[in-house]
Amino acid sequence: MQKLHPTLGLNVVDLCDTTNITYHTSIVNILQNSCYGCHSTSNAASNGSGYVVDNYTDLNTLMANAQFPQCFDAASGLSLMPKGSNALPQCELDVINKWIAAGAPNN
Repeated sequence: MQKLHPTLGLNVVDLCDTTNITYHTSIVNILQNSCYGCHSTSNAASNGSGYVVDNYTDLNTLMANAQFPQCFDAASGLSLMPKGSNALPQCELDVINKWIAAGAPNN
């Protein structure tokens, strides 16, 4: 999709693809790259405060308790994730939020 760049006034290609988002491809990929180091089943007890996001069931529980994706939002008051690292890119946040808006399907 093309859109007008806010300062350059040029048409640019939006490289953030928020179409065809699925849990098993889009969401798992983001979580694997940014969250599993601390929040996998094997690491959560020692590094991730017990929060597990490497499977749909545990991730869904965090969403029901309003701890995901709020952990990426400074205004939420929760500890920002990924801890000790740069914030997730806006595109990845957009993908997560769109997946959740679609009902967070296990697809």
